[in-house]
Amino acid sequence: MQNSQLLLLVLVIVGFVYYFYMSTKSEQQPIMKPTNLKISIFADQNYDNPFGDLGPGNYNSNFLNNINYNNANNEISSIRVPNGLKAELYNAPDFSGEPAIFTKDSPAMPPGYNDSIKSIKVIQL
Repeated sequence: MQNSQLLLLVLVIVGFVYYFYMSTKSEQQPIMKPTNLKISIFADQNYDNPFGDLGPGNYNSNFLNNINYNNANNEISSIRVPNGLKAELYNAPDFSGEPAIFTKDSPAMPPGYNDSIKSIKVIQL
C-alpha cells in the first residue's frame, strides 16, 4: 500500500470515528434551576377565595376545570406571582390569543380577562 493510500485510509477512519462519536453524543439539556415557586390564583379580586397554586408548566382548560375540585376555568379574578416566575393567562383555550402577562401580584385581572381565563402558562425566569 502506498503512503498516499494509507493516509487516505487513516483520514477516512478518523472521519468515521468522529462522525460516529458526534452522532451518538447526546445533546446537552439546559440546566433548570429547581424551584418550589408557585403562583396562586384566586376566584375573587384582592386575593380572596383561593383556587390553588401552580408551579412552572402549562395548564389547559381541562386542568383548570378540576383544580382542587373547584372549577377555576372562567373564574380567576386575581393572582399572586412570586419573584422568579412569570404567568401568562389566556382568555382562549389551548394558549391561543394574546395573554395577560404577570410578573408580580395583581389584585384584579385586566379588562377582558376577569372570570374568562381558559389556559395558563407558568414560566420560570
